[in-house]
Amino acid sequence: MKSAVALLALALVAVVSAYPVAEHEEHEEHHPPSPYKFRYDVEDHHTGDLKSHLESGDGHGVQGVYKLKEADGTIREVHYTADKHAGYNAVVKHHGTPHVDDHYKQWEYEYVKEVHQPAKHYPTHEVKVHV
Repeated sequence: MKSAVALLALALVAVVSAYPVAEHEEHEEHHPPSPYKFRYDVEDHHTGDLKSHLESGDGHGVQGVYKLKEADGTIREVHYTADKHAGYNAVVKHHGTPHVDDHYKQWEYEYVKEVHQPAKHYPTHEVKVHV
């Protein structure tokens, strides 16, 4: 019985080895560079959402600038470039003087006051979601 199993195994190896092995060829598609440009601007003074973005690419790398209004009232401005050799590089600037609205100062005070309560009286917050 053992010899029959061994013979069957050898036959199976012979059959499998008779099939040609596909050569693995790496196929890399070459496309010409495709330059692009895009831009968007958001100015919602009701909610304070102010931001813009401008980017262009030449098929080998990109460069751009975006600006947004931070929660503290300052403007963050980021100038960046990116390509496969140098990676992502950015220069970040902040414009304006940070400030916190009175509404948030009051919340911060109340939060700190709650945190300093004795440990057995942790504050609870109920959240209601309407869908």
